[in-house]
Order: sequence, then structure tokens, then C-alpha cells
Amino acid sequence: MSACVACAAALATPVACEACGALQPLRGVADCDPFRILGLPRAYALRRPDLEKAYLRASRLVHPDRRPDDAAAARRLSTLVNDAYATLRDPLRRAARLVALEGGPAPASLKPDPGFVAEQFALRERADGGDRQGVRDEVEHRAADARAAIDAEFAALPAGPGRIEALGRIAAHLQRLTFFGSLLRDLEGECMQRAV
Repeated sequence: MSACVACAAALATPVACEACGALQPLRGVADCDPFRILGLPRAYALRRPDLEKAYLRASRLVHPDRRPDDAAAARRLSTLVNDAYATLRDPLRRAARLVALEGGPAPASLKPDPGFVAEQFALRERADGGDRQGVRDEVEHRAADARAAIDAEFAALPAGPGRIEALGRIAAHLQRLTFFGSLLRDLEGECMQRAV
């Protein structure tokens, strides 16, 4: 935990001091950690009320309307707080950010499993053949399975040996969810075009 640059009080969040109200200068990449920005522990399992409370606390501290004397800095910090909140309230974005912060691979950097890619082509062919609802149902079910696998992997994440491998498995599930999301958006877009 760092100290306020103005009064040396311990900071719950690196954006502003609750004791004296001073805005804090950002100190490199570590300050872009959304968990740290909101003063939350780095964990996948966050309780929604804790996230909301942390966001509101940090947002109040840096809101530009409360900082007319330093509105530009307040806007930058407010944007940082809002971005941190947006990342952490979305479980998939939170998972991807946590994997990156913990040193795991980026989902986009992984080579897709050829079997999975073949399955995606087969699903698209089925959808093109007219089984859009069946494909949508299957993809939604598989996406739910991938989200459950992410939850389970984070719950069992080892502290030592095997941690990077577990983070890689989580990244692979996130990559699959990206494919599933793309397919569902394409199906939705095709349905919208047919309705026009």
C-alpha cells in the first residue's frame, strides 16, 4: 500500500487520498491495475456489492465536479476509475485482465486448437444450412460450459507450480468465448438482415 504524496496517509486507492483529498500522481503501469485502482484484492471472485462500493468511493474522490481547481487531472483519474469499474464488472474482461496481470498468456496470442476451429466451421455450415436456432442453442450451452470452466479454474488456481499452465487454460477458455461471441453476433446479424 502506498502513501499520499500530500499527507503521507495510507492510500486505499492510488487515485486520491481519503484522508486529505489530494489527487495522486499516477506512477507507471502498476497504477493501471483495475483492482488496485478501486482498492480491491486481485481476485476473480468479486462480490458485486464490494465492487460497487469500491467504485463509488473512488469515483467520489476524483469526480471532476468536486475538483474545479484541478479538473483536468480529475477527468483523467475519473476516466481511469470508470475504466477499472467497466473491466471488473464484466466477468470475462475481469478474467482476461487478471490472467494478464498474473503473467498468463493473452487469449489472442494462443494458437487456436485445430479441432475447435473445425467445430466452429461445422457450426457455421449448419447455421448456413438453416439450423440457426439449433446452432445458437448449442453455442450458448458451450459458452456457459466455458464460463463455468473459467470459474472452476480460478477457484482452484494454484499459488506455485502449475499456475502459469492454469492461466493458459483460462486464456484458452476466454479465446473460445471470443469465438462463440463472434458466431452469436453473426447469427444475430443474419436474423436482423432477413427481417429487413
